[in-house]
Amino acid sequence: MIGRMLSAASSVLVQFVRPSAAYRTLSDPLGALVATAAAAAVIAGAGFLPVSFTDWDQVGARLSEERAPELAREGLSPAQADSALAVELDAMRSFAGSFPMSMLLERSVIALIAALAAFGIAYAVEGAKVGRIGDYVTSSMLSQAAYSITASMIFLAALAVRLPGDLPLSLAAFVPTDTPDPGRLHVFLYRFLGSFDPPSAVSVLLWGPGLATLSGRDRGWGIRLCFSVFLLGALMISLPVMFAPSSPA
Repeated sequence: MIGRMLSAASSVLVQFVRPSAAYRTLSDPLGALVATAAAAAVIAGAGFLPVSFTDWDQVGARLSEERAPELAREGLSPAQADSALAVELDAMRSFAGSFPMSMLLERSVIALIAALAAFGIAYAVEGAKVGRIGDYVTSSMLSQAAYSITASMIFLAALAVRLPGDLPLSLAAFVPTDTPDPGRLHVFLYRFLGSFDPPSAVSVLLWGPGLATLSGRDRGWGIRLCFSVFLLGALMISLPVMFAPSSPA
């Protein structure tokens, strides 16, 4: 039993080299429970990275530089402005402290929605239930752990080479951002292409073969299904801008 638990716990890392073997551990109820718990721990742990590398002195200095003139225009004295800035900085620290749990909640919700979407698409296409709904949920959660690990590695690499913080590491980098009055299509393309980043690609490419293994299907079936889910999600968060009311002239 200990060996099975260790194998399931290590699946969050093994999936990068042997996805089929890693996801196969989810077919066992105990393995699925342990792997899901390990994935949750990895996702929450990844949320600590940005907090750990935040230079709060630099954040405070930048906040003061940006907000001090505005507070002065509002009639606050220098002492009152310093007090207000200290409150804002404390609020930012408090939010940063809750970021790991916020990230876990976000990734868990995404995993659940993606799993239900994949199950529904497979059912609609096949005309019958394909695999167990639990396998879709647990495999989706494992792929979100892969997303978090990949994002963490990119974050550390960006720090090492000192990449600008506002540089988009996605296909959105090909959309100009200096347009004075961007139209709806421009904003749609930026949001849509912003979904195509390395962590998302890794999670889809691992979830697809893994889900195929659990469902008894071929690798191509799994990748097509998971990419369809990803594409649907990217459209859902991008399309609303096309129907937003126009801003007054």
